[in-house]
Amino acid sequence: MKLTLVHCAGFIAAILLLPGCAQQDRAAEREIGEHEVAGVTFSEKKGLHVSPETARFIGLRTAEVSERTIGRGVKVTANVYNATTKPPRVLASAIVSPRDAVQLQAGAVIEFADNSENAFTGRVHQVKSHWSEDGDTEVLFQIDDVNHALRVGSSVTATARSSADNQMLAVPRSAVLRTLEGTFAYTISGDHLVRAAIETGLTNAGFVEITGGLYVGDHVVTQPAMTLWLAELQAIRGGKACADEH
Repeated sequence: MKLTLVHCAGFIAAILLLPGCAQQDRAAEREIGEHEVAGVTFSEKKGLHVSPETARFIGLRTAEVSERTIGRGVKVTANVYNATTKPPRVLASAIVSPRDAVQLQAGAVIEFADNSENAFTGRVHQVKSHWSEDGDTEVLFQIDDVNHALRVGSSVTATARSSADNQMLAVPRSAVLRTLEGTFAYTISGDHLVRAAIETGLTNAGFVEITGGLYVGDHVVTQPAMTLWLAELQAIRGGKACADEH
């Protein structure tokens, strides 16, 4: 899910019920650049520190980054250019490399997701002739859109899976935090949690392929990454978590 500041209220309200609000007297002891939100302290140098009480309250969970066997495939971005076909289907187009075009033959079943991670199914509608001197090909997709969620000009991610399995670096999908500022995961560094920029590939069976930013043996937060992100935003941009005193 992509997040904006308007999502903060509910999560921050829950965190503010924690005992950490009684720890405001510690403010004078914190180093410059540290901010606290009810048991979650943010340091610009070290990242987030979550008190044991807060960790239990929010159900903090972690997992090790590891290699997993996941079906390989092709993942491309397509742009919707026709949303008026009946029955409720839309047409989208993508320019793909010769290597990817091999797995995008007419009739192939495709999975789609929009920027809000709504899922759709469809198929390759048509594969056109070479688009450029490099052999790039235009592929047209037909997407089932029974709820009329897609509009002309919107983009979708098209994923075609192959039957071959591959070992790849992966984390649980819940560990991946997609925001307007980028894609991240919270990693464990000593007794702090550091938000690290990551690059992702395919998603399959609840796991997301990691193509950059993490390594085998790293540990990431799987639950609740969203709450930590909102607490970090509140600490940096929202001032005091508890009622301001003047």
